Amino acid sequence: MQPAENFIVTYWPQVTGVILLVWYVSRHLGDMATAIDRLGERIKQAEAKISDLFRLHNEEVARKLERLARKDDE
Repeated sequence: MQPAENFIVTYWPQVTGVILLVWYVSRHLGDMATAIDRLGERIKQAEAKISDLFRLHNEEVARKLERLARKDDE
């Protein structure tokens, strides 16, 4: 047998284990990257909703203050 064949025959369980480990880790890193992207998008949407809520709240407060000022003028 040649040295390369000896290596493969002798260490095939370890080589297979390392290959499977690398595949497993790369797969889960890809899944994590996808999850992070989705969470980032959800955070952007939540920030936009919060900004809209603050804007609407400020408009409501301005309307109430304007109504109160008109009552004081009467």
